[in-house]
Amino acid sequence: MSTEKIKGYWVSPNQGNGKALLVLHAWWGLNETIKGFCKRLGDEGYLVFAPDLYDGKITDTIPMAEKLSNDLFLDYEGAAEQVSRAAQALLHEM
Repeated sequence: MSTEKIKGYWVSPNQGNGKALLVLHAWWGLNETIKGFCKRLGDEGYLVFAPDLYDGKITDTIPMAEKLSNDLFLDYEGAAEQVSRAAQALLHEM
């Protein structure tokens, strides 16, 4: 599986081969808070992938966060497919 087709944020463990964790971002999008969380998990030895379910869009306002999450919900099957592909890519990288 090609990880190039799946947009998101990868963190490799600093030491050894860690267990894999899939991190799903909050309704704000794949922002620096989520990336920092992923980095901390990598520092603890985990292989981490956070797929970008909003295709690069991030926000810090509630109205826009509601819109982004509602848009994702409207394409529930597409979102589920993205998460499934992200999990498969993560397992492939182990």
